[in-house]
Amino acid sequence: MLACDFFHVDCALTLQRLYVFFVIEVGSRYVHILGVTTNPDGPWTSQQARNLLMDLGERADQFKILIRDRAGQFTTAFDAVLADAGITVCKIPPRSPRANAYAERFVLTARTEVTDHMLILGQRHLRRTLDEYARHYNGRRPHRALQLLPPRSTRPVIDLTHERIRRRPVLGGLITEYERAAWKPSSHRFRFLEPRRARTGPDAAGRRVPSSDGCRGRSPTRPSVAIAVRLRDSAVPYGHVRWPPLPGPVRPPGLGKRRSQRVPNLRRSNHGRPC
Repeated sequence: MLACDFFHVDCALTLQRLYVFFVIEVGSRYVHILGVTTNPDGPWTSQQARNLLMDLGERADQFKILIRDRAGQFTTAFDAVLADAGITVCKIPPRSPRANAYAERFVLTARTEVTDHMLILGQRHLRRTLDEYARHYNGRRPHRALQLLPPRSTRPVIDLTHERIRRRPVLGGLITEYERAAWKPSSHRFRFLEPRRARTGPDAAGRRVPSSDGCRGRSPTRPSVAIAVRLRDSAVPYGHVRWPPLPGPVRPPGLGKRRSQRVPNLRRSNHGRPC
């Protein structure tokens, strides 16, 4: 069984009202966005019915009934196109939108998830937006009537051994899709060096021997701190790395003090002349 209906969207710039014509498959909840126009007259609606039959192809024989309202856009030509394919058109009673509940529910879903949160600029913008949302609705969005499965899932087979979750934004981040994925090295890579250690004493020939781990070390009086070194091919700005400060005084004496509190230079006196 099929159900069809119109819903309108107002443009933000041109203040023009656009009408969207769609058909939903009641059994699988699969949605076909047939067209967007500013003047949905009888010939245009009949042509969209022909396009629907072309999209269904051999599957058109599986549908026997189409539910529609009594709007003036649905003419006898529209009913004749569907009757030739063996689909009987069923009209709902006047002023009874609940009789076409499946189509009305999709209108509410499309408005609450997409059109109420976006500023539509024109007919082309609305068409691209609804096409992308239809791919999400048919391929990834779960439905309670389908045991939380999409109508025609495009999601890969779930591997429970993959603990990494991949996030994919839809419609510029308005909708988010999640899936399990294998771990891949991220572009945000850091190399952590081991703390530097103190060198050992001189050997028999008088040369200084490095520590056993091969690392050049600091003085044993100052504890070493692990430093995160940013790789050159990383795309993370330097501001994202917080360098741990080293303990102990790192500023020379006198730096940051007032001029009257600084230690005088004992090597020069008498206005800079040597003693």
